[in-house]
Amino acid sequence: MNEIRDVRSGKASNCSDREVTHTNIAYCTFELLCSNSKKASSAVSDRRKKRTLLFPRALLADGDFEASMHQLPRTLFSEVKLVFPDIASCCNREDERELLTVPTFHSASFSILEMNEGTDNERLRLFLRFKDYAADFLKELKNIDVSSVGDIPDIDGSATFSRSTVTIYDEVSSTRSLLGYSTFLYMGVQMVQHPRIHYSKLAVHTMVLFAKPGDAMEAFIRLENQYKLAKP
Repeated sequence: MNEIRDVRSGKASNCSDREVTHTNIAYCTFELLCSNSKKASSAVSDRRKKRTLLFPRALLADGDFEASMHQLPRTLFSEVKLVFPDIASCCNREDERELLTVPTFHSASFSILEMNEGTDNERLRLFLRFKDYAADFLKELKNIDVSSVGDIPDIDGSATFSRSTVTIYDEVSSTRSLLGYSTFLYMGVQMVQHPRIHYSKLAVHTMVLFAKPGDAMEAFIRLENQYKLAKP
């Protein structure tokens, strides 16, 4: 029996004895990965949990859009600063803001492993939905703290809303570092094995922030409560 905390109320309950929702499944899976993983040491798992500000939760009723929020591990600092130079230029400020990240996971309507017009259009649909979410999130965050900044890797991995470079963001290694999800090589491409969405329909997109953690969490929850990401 595995005891977990509800992501909204903080109350403890058992995975097998509760009403199952997409949000609870997401959190329960993350909790079990952190506590029971045989591939990672307990110290690594503990650090991963301590960096997690908001545990994974489904943002759409059907569960095909999942997000969480984390403090950025130092192992990703160099990559973030190379991909997002405008964010990097803010990191020298001595204030309460810090580098944060919001990884999101999307379930496509069908397998997107192959490269063809249909799968390209589906990947683009998911990215544009994420881009709209990120734009709304950053607008909400600016309303809370005008000095906060943020950006996302575009569909090819470079900065979207600010100055870009030739360096691209590795969302697979980022996911492994932030959440501990397993990765594997498929046809020469590194893939993420999501515990619920798996991999054939999975699209991964990440938002990077330089903000106060409390402000970023408030923006996340405000946006979630406003419209539950009920966008096509």
